Amino acid sequence: MTDLLRLQDYLAKIKSKVPAIKTAHLVIDDSQLTDIMKDLKESDNLILLALLPSHTMQGQDEDDVHSKDLMAFLVLKKADRKIKHAEFINNMHSCQEATRAVITKLILDKPDFEDGCSILNMLAAASITASPIWNLAGADGYQIDFELHSNL
Repeated sequence: MTDLLRLQDYLAKIKSKVPAIKTAHLVIDDSQLTDIMKDLKESDNLILLALLPSHTMQGQDEDDVHSKDLMAFLVLKKADRKIKHAEFINNMHSCQEATRAVITKLILDKPDFEDGCSILNMLAAASITASPIWNLAGADGYQIDFELHSNL
């Protein structure tokens, strides 16, 4: 199971390496996301959120058990619904660029984040998807879904 404190530390590392991201939080669900979003200011954009992962145990016996962790990172911008469509597209483009940087960081960190003790060492790179989000808790952006395999 992916350790939540290590995941929180990793979010901080992403924030420090992707200049567009100004705020990072680990949240459990949409209701907590809504609470966080209402307190954010325009200067807090772009926002990186990670949803607490769900864990599915896999393996044939006690020597083979590992956890398949379903992960979701969200790259969001608090939205102004009064903007024109062209500005909306520009906002989505900035989220897309930050999403690309986050995905690149995930892939590059797979082999050796934290001197080989990576929470990403069993990242299933082919599982990574990025999907656009509109008006989630007043924000637009992208959701990055992926699988990690980890020890129990």
